[in-house]
Amino acid sequence: MPRKKKIQSNQEVTQNKNTSIQPPQNLIPSSGENIINLSDFEKKNVYIHFNLLTNFGLAANNRGETKGNTTTLQTVVVEDGSLRTIVSSEAIRFALRKNLSRTFPKLCNRYIDENDQIQWRDPKFETPNKFIDNDILGYMFLDRETDEKIRKTRKSPLEINYAISLIPYDDLTIHNFASANASPAANKNPEKINPTPYSTKAHVTSYQFGGCLSVCDLKVPVSDRKKYIKTILTELVRLNHVGGNHTRHLYDFSAVSAVFRVTSDPAPRILYCFYTDSFHSYNPKISPKILQRIKLKNIPTNGLYVCGEIIENLDENEKEILKNATIQGSIEETIDQIVENTFKELEN
Repeated sequence: MPRKKKIQSNQEVTQNKNTSIQPPQNLIPSSGENIINLSDFEKKNVYIHFNLLTNFGLAANNRGETKGNTTTLQTVVVEDGSLRTIVSSEAIRFALRKNLSRTFPKLCNRYIDENDQIQWRDPKFETPNKFIDNDILGYMFLDRETDEKIRKTRKSPLEINYAISLIPYDDLTIHNFASANASPAANKNPEKINPTPYSTKAHVTSYQFGGCLSVCDLKVPVSDRKKYIKTILTELVRLNHVGGNHTRHLYDFSAVSAVFRVTSDPAPRILYCFYTDSFHSYNPKISPKILQRIKLKNIPTNGLYVCGEIIENLDENEKEILKNATIQGSIEETIDQIVENTFKELEN
């Protein structure tokens, strides 16, 4: 038989309410205390969102993975069903860190020594705020040598996503031969006189990648912040040696076109904004989806910058949609404007 439900009396219900779990008294604000500080609404962050398009060329930016004697590329299927090659955000960040360590060797915690090996100036992050790479790219340190687990972390204010090829991947394979005894590791037999065959997966394309710089999360003093931000953006648009295999297939990862957005909106809304309308010719344009967002005012043109070679491909209709945005050819000059307008946005 099913159990009969116990019917509570009014007195029992009253007792249960009186004995329910109450929050600690120190968490309950006093009668004169505001729970929400309305002045906090006046404080805002400023974000520099960006999407960059690299040079066009033969790319073989593999990450050391092979199938047999063939170096491979990472691929992904995008929304139109086509196969594209990708380059990891970790590879982009590593190239940025390497550029910073060569441009500002004494200001970076991690640097490349004369033997091309990675070294640390402060391996235990005892003075992490002294170094720009700690500030820009973040860090995580866990001290396992002591009984107490010491964990030091900083989230990077610079976020970067994967680079995706502008053109679909056609599974190009390049076949090569290394001369006999070219590498002691490859030729275990010293008497071998025949060349060693190997193959490389490659892709003739350009890549686009984007990211976001949270300006107010930088720890650099405000007096130096303009120069600091310009340094970050400048190093981003002149990257090289992203990924691997550059001794055989050098690929120029510097930007030829860019879209920037300076705003208090934490959502980028411009990522992967480049496309080509033909898979058989290189003709980069701004994506119709992005233009539609701008037309519908879901992306304000105030604080929007379009620069580089892409402006040569804008038709009259696209220019009309972007008429209130900043459009110019030089990426370097655009960065100078962005830095100045970022601080105007902070002052407003």
